[in-house]
Amino acid sequence: MMLSFVNDIIRRILIIKEEIIMTVTVQQMEKLLQGQYEFKQWAFSMLLTRLKTSYAAAPTPANLEKCVSEINTFLEKYQPIMAQDFAIIQAI
Repeated sequence: MMLSFVNDIIRRILIIKEEIIMTVTVQQMEKLLQGQYEFKQWAFSMLLTRLKTSYAAAPTPANLEKCVSEINTFLEKYQPIMAQDFAIIQAI
């Protein structure tokens, strides 16, 4: 129950010092790994493809958490160019 509550909070875009911080939840990651989405940023699409392959080989909760961490690290680093793609993710 607590994990679900935390994920619901994380799902919302946090605003800190007028800066939007992009995050993906476990539920969103599961949908990203199972679905077919088209993103504008080629590097993000490549990362997602690699994570899909990794998760398909080992569909464990620990691997899913690793995928979430990698996506969130990418989003944090490349936030300025990810606005359009993050809008797609938020709609999932």
